[in-house]
Amino acid sequence: MNFLGCGGLAFTGVALDFAVQMNLVLGQRAIYGLEAASRGRLNALYMTSIFIGGAVGSAVASEIHALGGWLAIAVLGATFPLIPLIWFAFLSPGVNRHRRVTAVRFRASS
Repeated sequence: MNFLGCGGLAFTGVALDFAVQMNLVLGQRAIYGLEAASRGRLNALYMTSIFIGGAVGSAVASEIHALGGWLAIAVLGATFPLIPLIWFAFLSPGVNRHRRVTAVRFRASS
């Protein structure tokens, strides 16, 4: 039974690494789709922000783990994605929540 737990942990680690690498590739794809004059600076800014975010995340996660264990890490990891989801769904100024959806009728041209 313990082997299955280790296998699950290894699978989860590989899946998370794959997801992070795909995020990096898609981000750089968007950068390299821009004009050539701004690619280098934007790519440097992008990679620097990824590095700083990873370092800060590791430091914060270490402190949270020392204070609350794995449950606190899991709660924090589940809470962070919910914050932008709630912002986008309910608080974003670009979302028009008062728009009425109506059916569009097409007339046959005669």
